[in-house]
Amino acid sequence: MSLFQIFVLLFLVGTCVTLTPSTFLSTEDFKRLETLFEGHLSAKKDVQSVYYGALGSKLIGKPIPHAQEVCRYLKSQVDTDATNLFFVAKAAAALPGCKLTVPADTVQALQRSVGDKAQVSDLYHAVGALRALSEKINSKAVSQALQAALKKDDGVLNLGYAFHLASELDGELAPFLDRIEDAVVQADEVDQKYLQYEGGVGITSTIVTGAYRLAEKANKRPAITDEQAIKFANYLVNRKSIQSLKGAYHLLNGLTMFCSNKFHLPVVMSLASPAALSSARPRLAVQVTDLLGRPLTHDLTLLADSATRLQDDAVVISKSPFAPSKADKSLFELDMLASTPGRGFYRLVVSARPSKPDARLIGHTGAELRVKVLTQMTVDAVELGVVDADQTTAPRTNRLVQHSKLGSVLEADTHQKLLLKFTILDKQTKKPMRCHQAFVRLAHKETGDEVVFVAEPDASLVYKFDMEVGAQTKKFAARSGAYEMQLIVGDPVVDNAFSWTMADVVLQFAEAARARPADLYQPKPAIRHEFRAPEPRPSAVISTVFTALVAVPLLVMLLLWARIGINVSHFPISLSAVGFLAGIGGIFALYYCFWLQLNMFATVKYLFGLGVVTFLCGHDALARLAAQRKQKV
Repeated sequence: MSLFQIFVLLFLVGTCVTLTPSTFLSTEDFKRLETLFEGHLSAKKDVQSVYYGALGSKLIGKPIPHAQEVCRYLKSQVDTDATNLFFVAKAAAALPGCKLTVPADTVQALQRSVGDKAQVSDLYHAVGALRALSEKINSKAVSQALQAALKKDDGVLNLGYAFHLASELDGELAPFLDRIEDAVVQADEVDQKYLQYEGGVGITSTIVTGAYRLAEKANKRPAITDEQAIKFANYLVNRKSIQSLKGAYHLLNGLTMFCSNKFHLPVVMSLASPAALSSARPRLAVQVTDLLGRPLTHDLTLLADSATRLQDDAVVISKSPFAPSKADKSLFELDMLASTPGRGFYRLVVSARPSKPDARLIGHTGAELRVKVLTQMTVDAVELGVVDADQTTAPRTNRLVQHSKLGSVLEADTHQKLLLKFTILDKQTKKPMRCHQAFVRLAHKETGDEVVFVAEPDASLVYKFDMEVGAQTKKFAARSGAYEMQLIVGDPVVDNAFSWTMADVVLQFAEAARARPADLYQPKPAIRHEFRAPEPRPSAVISTVFTALVAVPLLVMLLLWARIGINVSHFPISLSAVGFLAGIGGIFALYYCFWLQLNMFATVKYLFGLGVVTFLCGHDALARLAAQRKQKV
């Protein structure tokens, strides 16, 4: 295959990968939901819990335990409230043989509540209760009341209620079908994979199930694209671990609708076997189901469009069919190692094609799965020895076979170093390979203390460990003695990772370098914080001279007043004028106090009070002066 052909194939593969569901409700998920519903039915805390428990159990298809006891509880909860009666009547209808009797005046009150002034939620509960009680409703009147209510409030939850309510009506449904698109465009998109509403699973499921029920009643495809349907389905199925009772019911109701409506049927293609393939497990199993984990009724052919190695984008499989399993209709198998793909991680693109075209199927082409192909490795050309640190003599090394231990004990002091060389080979291709992890571990035989080093490969993929004993004295805490030397090798795409005890090594460190081990339980020295010493203050002479210079202008003013005289004849004698002068004097006195002992915060607090009084008195005094001048003029 030429480079151009590979490029074209990669381009086509990239364009065919589409958005698809990736998971479904497993058997464990159903058991957990069943336990949740049964627990709330047995507890019978309130009618809403019984409602969600009964309808959830019915969706699972399991018989409801203690159904007669639950029915008696529901009969005791009948009252005139439309919302409460909705939950009671719907729950009773889900129980086998539970006949609910409601007084005629209560039914008439429900029928009268369907008017132009009713809200959408009131109409939804009233009509739902009447339907559950098998009572007649006026579809035309309800339709008019619903349209009037939507004009007042057309929030997304009200739209969901409206879709469910309109699906119970006869007559013209176009005004409500047209609102499906309005509701869908208000959904929030997350990561280009999910569509949801702010209220979570409950609102999302209510709108989606209502839209499909209304579309089926009108026999017209809803304004939901295939991609939008997959994103809604992805959001719901990825919330399958939800713990609340109400959320669990809405989750199951939404997924059931996606598996039973006649417009969209999302297809889930997921791995049914381990994602790691090896010579012992060469076959890859893919399961094709709906969102509830049930096999599809279609005759399908599963095709591996491509398998691309992520490391170098090499395409190793193209248009390879899966073999259907005879035991399970939903399982398909492929011997991926038959094409000798080589170790590494792969992006597998698969598509399911029905024997007869079905426009309902969505998400059945271009599903992306991640798998990895494992290999086995061998260690070759292993050389281990002790050489002089200054390399004045030729190194003497010992050849080892994998998983064998050196018969003699190696000895090294601070003037020598340990030397280890080895090559890791891919057992399948017999070529050198690079491993993600290659460690050399030295563990003291008496104390168990260990030191781990990393072995690095060179350009020719020959791994080398070169440890100078003297340079590593601190790392070993100068602890001489016998050490066990191990080689640890592993990699994500290797299925025979190992820990190999290679030899016993005696290391000799200088005794003077022996560090006394620190006692972790001895008290640490106290931490004492020292604040910065204050700046030196000026001498008393300088402060006195500066104060005198500051007071000079005030002294000059007083001297001038004594020489010239002060004209106070026009000063008004009033409470505001006296208050103004007193305020000015108080402010100067406050400044003086601030200079002597007050801090800034106390000064500002007092200044605020004095300032307000001075301002008001001064304003009034000036106003009086201005008035006197006008009278003289």
